[in-house]
Amino acid sequence: MNRTPLVKMGSGPIPINVGCCGISGPDNYGAYEPRLNPPYSCCPPDSSDDSDQIKRSNCLTQNTFYKDGCEDKILMTIHSAGLSVIVCGILFCFLEVAGIVLALWLAHSIKTQGKSRETA
Repeated sequence: MNRTPLVKMGSGPIPINVGCCGISGPDNYGAYEPRLNPPYSCCPPDSSDDSDQIKRSNCLTQNTFYKDGCEDKILMTIHSAGLSVIVCGILFCFLEVAGIVLALWLAHSIKTQGKSRETA
């Protein structure tokens, strides 16, 4: 079956892991896959022993599927991860500068200690 990028992104492991459904919500599936409106991946995990078809049917009839779209949640996750990387990079730069300053101070103290021994 030829699936559009919209359907590919909104179904599968992303909605299950993030807790979302579709790009902007479960209504995205109506135009592309009417028989999967919404797909089983939009249903929250169910620990019952029922088959997947019964779980999906219960999810759809009880309206327990995720109502939020994936776009905002994924972008927020990427943004927070990017912010963490930037903060860690800045902290690493400060540590490098502190290491350079301490190395220069140590070199200077060794050099001045050597000169004081020569004069004594």
